Amino acid sequence: MPPEHIKVLLNENATIAAIYNALDWLKDSCKENDVAYFFFSGHGDVETEAFKNAGYLLAYNSPPNNYRNNAISIDDINDDANILTISNKAKVVIITDACRSGKLAGDFIKGKQLAAQNLSLILNNQLRLASCKPDELAAEGPEWDGGRGVYSYYLLRGVHGFADANKDGRVPLEELTT
Repeated sequence: MPPEHIKVLLNENATIAAIYNALDWLKDSCKENDVAYFFFSGHGDVETEAFKNAGYLLAYNSPPNNYRNNAISIDDINDDANILTISNKAKVVIITDACRSGKLAGDFIKGKQLAAQNLSLILNNQLRLASCKPDELAAEGPEWDGGRGVYSYYLLRGVHGFADANKDGRVPLEELTT
């Protein structure tokens, strides 16, 4: 894949503004039949002070326990994924290795707000892989490649060939999940 089609944000470069800018870049860049990937490996949490348990991915500069304007809202990511699918007609793959990242599975109860055709488009053109359920913690530690999350560690091993069951040089989702 050409480097100009990829945005990589690591450590101090993975700020709130940079992540939101990268999401905007995806919406501006993706065209019909493109595949947009969003991969996040880091920390996730739920804001419990509000009336709803809103989920967030924590950026490098997210302060503790103050997420509403200081973290990446899972609702925003879901909305952007829907824009990419409905407006841009792109396919969307979201992969998260973060605590409580199962909130990114999507709240299709809100689907009542979408036309049936759009909801069908979303369900057929979005793939979401999360390291844990909304109420679970994701494991990480130095024993997995020096501090990587367990999910990312095994996902990357699979993508780099360990899941290539038929040895054809490709790792489709079916092989990755086995």
